Amino acid sequence: MPASPTIAAAPAYQAYVKKFPWMSTYLEQMSSKYSQAPVLSTHESQAETAMVTASNNVQDGTYTPAQALTYIDTQANSNT
Repeated sequence: MPASPTIAAAPAYQAYVKKFPWMSTYLEQMSSKYSQAPVLSTHESQAETAMVTASNNVQDGTYTPAQALTYIDTQANSNT
């Protein structure tokens, strides 16, 4: 699902939907005035940040996958 109506309207996304027409359902949902991202709690936001940081660190070779999981676990459990 596109992250915003602006992304859904972008030419690249429209080309993607044209190539994969079954994706149009997601575009319709995102374009609805009733669609909005939920507000994350502080803990959810911190957990999401830890997951993104860990994923990026695996991609750039800073962490092994095991180290990334340990990092996420440490971050999640330190914020309870």
